Amino acid sequence: MIEVYESIVGNQYISEEVQENNIRLLADYLFRVEVWGYYELMLYNGTLLLLEPDMVITLSRTAYEKSTRFKGYLKIHDAITAVLFNTIIYLLGSVNRFHEAFTYQKEFNEFMSYLEEVAIPESNLVDRVHLLQLKGAYEIRTGNKEEGIIKMEKAIQLLRELNSTKLANNIEQYLLLIE
Repeated sequence: MIEVYESIVGNQYISEEVQENNIRLLADYLFRVEVWGYYELMLYNGTLLLLEPDMVITLSRTAYEKSTRFKGYLKIHDAITAVLFNTIIYLLGSVNRFHEAFTYQKEFNEFMSYLEEVAIPESNLVDRVHLLQLKGAYEIRTGNKEEGIIKMEKAIQLLRELNSTKLANNIEQYLLLIE
């Protein structure tokens, strides 16, 4: 993971063979771990975007299943939530692929249900608004553009009312890119 991040920051090239070997090593480690704690969740969350879709889906399921016994601990709860959010974002795809056919609807709904099971606390307004934003993005991604825009504009409005201008602007910029 460090080698990959160093190559990104340093604008250096890592051969595909070395990168694939490192990813295989990481995946092997994560599959062998019986119970995922904070370390495994954060390690996976930090490398999730480097993996192929099938690996992300499989490892995210594994992360959820093997860490649920600790979800009562705030730090682990937040780490599980972060993995689920990032998995959902990954499945939605990049902005430039937003108008292509969406092939991960079933998986998207599966991870949304996991997120609902984890139960974002009422006091965590940022994650709740982020969830609304992702639901809106999903609607746009699946062709329900009007419904999606309404949800995302609602998220933007909520953040503006809470004086979270930077977060509201981020969602607004994202909406402009995907609509």
